[in-house]
Amino acid sequence: ILLLNRGMLSNLLRSLLSPPSAKVTAARGAKVKAGKKMRNNRKTTSGKHRTIKVEDGQWVEQNTILATQNTFNFYPGQNVRVGRYKTLNSCSPGYVKFCVEQFTPRHDSNIYSVMKARNPDNDKIIGRFIHVIPPPNINRFRLISFS
Repeated sequence: ILLLNRGMLSNLLRSLLSPPSAKVTAARGAKVKAGKKMRNNRKTTSGKHRTIKVEDGQWVEQNTILATQNTFNFYPGQNVRVGRYKTLNSCSPGYVKFCVEQFTPRHDSNIYSVMKARNPDNDKIIGRFIHVIPPPNINRFRLISFS
């Protein structure tokens, strides 16, 4: 017969009723040495190819992209509008004309704030423009009767 006192009995019951405790074991070291830190190992993105898309004197249709640009290297001229990301698009079919002009922009336009930041002393700005010149409208008809 086992003789257990009150302290031994409570320890025995506590060990039987409590969940098993996790044992801490030592972690093993790495088998492979750590290499150097890799730098500049990112995926390179392809270029955006922002440039002039048409040539001088070329025929373009409506909504043709004339130039893609980050800043205003070329300004919109006659029958040319500014799209998203300063892309120049043609508004009507016609022939492309590149020219250099001196102009004074309106104070409420976006071009005014850009050009004032570049050249604060001068109100007149020399800029490169892209125009789309529509073909001349020749009305040809036959005279049926004079009276």
